[in-house]
Amino acid sequence: CLLASGLTAAEFTYTENNNTDNNIALGYPVPLPIDSLTPVDGFRSYSSLDLRHKQLVEQANWLTELNLGATFNRRTIWGYQISDPDNTTVSGAIEGSALINGGIHAREWQSPEVVTGYMEQLFSEQNNQHIEQYILENINLVLIPVLNIDGFLQTQKHPITVTNSKTNPRDGRMRRKNMRSVDELLISTNDNLLGIDLNRNNNPYWATNPDRSSDNNTSLVHHGSGAASEPEIQALQNAALQAGEDRLRFYTDTHSFTQIYFTPMTVNQRRNAIAEKLANIMRAANDYKYRYGPSSAGSGIGTTDEYFANSYQIPSYTLEIEPLNSSADYGGNGISHDGFILPASEVNRMRNETSAATFSGLYSIAEVPMLQEMM
Repeated sequence: CLLASGLTAAEFTYTENNNTDNNIALGYPVPLPIDSLTPVDGFRSYSSLDLRHKQLVEQANWLTELNLGATFNRRTIWGYQISDPDNTTVSGAIEGSALINGGIHAREWQSPEVVTGYMEQLFSEQNNQHIEQYILENINLVLIPVLNIDGFLQTQKHPITVTNSKTNPRDGRMRRKNMRSVDELLISTNDNLLGIDLNRNNNPYWATNPDRSSDNNTSLVHHGSGAASEPEIQALQNAALQAGEDRLRFYTDTHSFTQIYFTPMTVNQRRNAIAEKLANIMRAANDYKYRYGPSSAGSGIGTTDEYFANSYQIPSYTLEIEPLNSSADYGGNGISHDGFILPASEVNRMRNETSAATFSGLYSIAEVPMLQEMM
């Protein structure tokens, strides 16, 4: 197909070892969506993840399904509220709320697996008289496993990538944006360039940084026609209402990759200090393998963490999951963009490590710390 830029798109297929012609060799088996309700060594299909969420809702009286809205293609965006019936902490106070989003960028398969993993671990450890049970009994938590469902399905439908070069993948397995102005066929003209970057579609810094956010609809970081113009972002903002925005204490947008907690600074120095302290608690859970990246107050690029930090003055993060550099971290070939294709053999460990860190953060914001016993 001929692109608006005048370039011709080509299809490149991911392989384990074949790097000839239009093949891209990862250096390890190509992860493909697996149909399974339970965690596997790899990534589950969207339909399996969705069924798993609904299965857990049926089995747990503390888990409630929330209809937050619909994608551009009218697929329901589901959130899941995790809270025990009394809505109070161990000390009798009203529970604080937290919101964790996943799957805003379609190609980042690590994200939906991680957020689903939170639900699964809370379920399996709900009566352990430890941190998971404490979170269930003392926090009102809302999870969105997959926000950009349309784009995610596009990446799982096509194990190939459509692009104008091996170094600039845009559609199929490497789609980032939502599906506005795009059909679900790879051969359509311009489709691999169009769509909205949902993580540039947010106030208060929508369209304020021309270097990292663009009004060109073919840009990888196209910000859309206006702040929150996209139904997916409207659904995310609705999730804050469902969580209880008057008691919101914590937000994370789950991405990959580069192993870092990004957080925007605001003019509220107390909030900034809490955000740094909380990030360090989560980083410590995995021996600080994740870095901390605060940004300057008063500027931004239109991300969701900027919206929640400035709108609610709460700790707010973009969590970029591993790898740190590329698949070369695991013995892969380290080709362009392969950090988005985590080897299937690394998924269970990654999911467990991320749960440990996030639960440490949720525990820390759940209740006023107090000394119960000295030994």
